[in-house]
Amino acid sequence: MPIQELSANFEAAVGVEVNNYQYNGKELNEDFGLHWMDYGARWYNPQINRWGQIDPLAEKYYAWSGYNYVLGNPVKFIDPDGRFIIPASVERDYPAFYKYLNTTLGAFFMGNQTIKDVLYKYSVGGLTESVIKEATTPNRGPNIAVYDFGDSGKYGEYDMKTNTIRINRNIVDQFNSILLNSEKSDLIKSSIAITLTATIVNEFTHYGDALDGLDAILNDRGEVVNGPIEGGMIKEYDEGNEAAKALYPYYPIEASKELNITSGTQNYYLLKDGKYYNSTKGKIVGSDELKKNPSLIPPIK
Repeated sequence: MPIQELSANFEAAVGVEVNNYQYNGKELNEDFGLHWMDYGARWYNPQINRWGQIDPLAEKYYAWSGYNYVLGNPVKFIDPDGRFIIPASVERDYPAFYKYLNTTLGAFFMGNQTIKDVLYKYSVGGLTESVIKEATTPNRGPNIAVYDFGDSGKYGEYDMKTNTIRINRNIVDQFNSILLNSEKSDLIKSSIAITLTATIVNEFTHYGDALDGLDAILNDRGEVVNGPIEGGMIKEYDEGNEAAKALYPYYPIEASKELNITSGTQNYYLLKDGKYYNSTKGKIVGSDELKKNPSLIPPIK
């Protein structure tokens, strides 16, 4: 008889409520008398220290094991469905950012034709609707990492070798603290959400462009087309930055807490009302109804 069953029987006999949530808070399932632990994507047999199912992405991590769990490091990582490895610290340290990535961003992109058109154009057809849907489904797209870029002023970058989108820690910190602060206005929350989203659009476009291994360039007719191999010497054209500016014209050239908000606010007024907002003067200085597109303002609730 398994030790778990003995323990449960003893606890029940002496009138103690049986606790089925054991190591790592995983539930001990007694169906069919197996006494296995439910890890979500896989079952664990604690009697023989073995997993019951091969991982969905076993081939991707073959160097570790076909029966792998968080690369053997349950303290550092979480793995809710067996498809992706997510630093647990992101969910713990940046809950608003984590929630935005996992419950808001995909639906926002997929529900907006303008965004889909821009992503398709500047990734030179790499980001089709089906690719966008798959890549923005939680645990199926590129890695998302919070990264310290120091004083470089970079908002983010896409690393093709590790399939990782790195977002500047400063903007993630700012987004997370503002979204969790009930005293901050919807204007400020929308402003920082716009700047963060523009950054993700920028790096997500690089991800999509890299899928075919060819670099996007601008030809002599002003069209975005495929050029030399990805990561070559063509540096004059930044397809990600152009995609971000096509949606959010005031996308700033370098990351700073002040610019994160002021540029986001300028984009907010332009998209919501077609108004040009002068951040220095703190007032509206002009208008253009053709620039109005409230649907591009990310949801913050």
